[in-house]
Amino acid sequence: MSPEAGDTRAALLEALRARDAARAVELARGLAEADAWDQLVAATLVAHGAEDDPLRARAVAELERMQAAERLAAAPDEDGWLELVEALVAAGRLEDAANGVALAWNAGRASATTWKHLCAVLLDRRHAGPALEVARRASEAVGDDGELWAMRAALATDAGERAEAAHAIEEAHRLAPRSPLAWMARARLAIAAGDELAATQALQTARSLGAPLEMLEAFLKLNAIVWKYGL
Repeated sequence: MSPEAGDTRAALLEALRARDAARAVELARGLAEADAWDQLVAATLVAHGAEDDPLRARAVAELERMQAAERLAAAPDEDGWLELVEALVAAGRLEDAANGVALAWNAGRASATTWKHLCAVLLDRRHAGPALEVARRASEAVGDDGELWAMRAALATDAGERAEAAHAIEEAHRLAPRSPLAWMARARLAIAAGDELAATQALQTARSLGAPLEMLEAFLKLNAIVWKYGL
C-alpha cells in the first residue's frame, strides 16, 4: 500500500469511528478506484454504499475474493482453488485468476479440472478477448486435454478468431473424439459463420454423445438458434 493510500485508509478509519458514513464512503470509493482494496474498504462500501452503485457490487465480489483466499490459505486443496477462481473472475480479476491457477498447477496443487473450471466460468460470463488469453495458457499448460481445447475454441469464436477456433476444434476432436464439448464448440463456430444447419448437426452429435439436454437448451437460447432440424 502506498503512503497516500495508507493515509486515506487511516482517514477512513477515523470517519467510521466518528460514524460519518458519507465521508467514509467517499474515502472508500477513492481507495477502490485506486485498486487499493482490502476488507475495510470493501466492507465500508457494502455497508454504507448506495444499493445501485456499481462499485458496491464490485465490493461484494472483492469481499468474496478475500474470504475465498483466506479459506484457501487455511486449506490449500483443489476445491479451494475452484472457489477462489470464481471469486476472482466475479471481481474482474481475470489475470489474477489465471496466474493463481498457473502457480497452483506448477506446484502440483491443481489439476486440469481447475483450468477447465476457470474457462467454464469465463464462458458463462461471456468474456471474449481477455478470456481467450487465459484459455490459451490453459490448453498449452495441460497440453493433452480435449475439453480444454474445446473451451479454447469456444472462446476464440467469441473473440472473432475463427481460424484459431477451427484449429482448436480439430485438436479437441483428436484428443477427445467422443467429447460433446468439442461438438458444441463446432456448433458455436458454425453459428458465427451463419451456418445454422451445420450448427444443428453438430449439436445433434453432441446430444448423441451424451450432452445433457438442458445444456443444449441453454446453448440454443443463448445463441438464438431455432430447433428446425429436430434435436
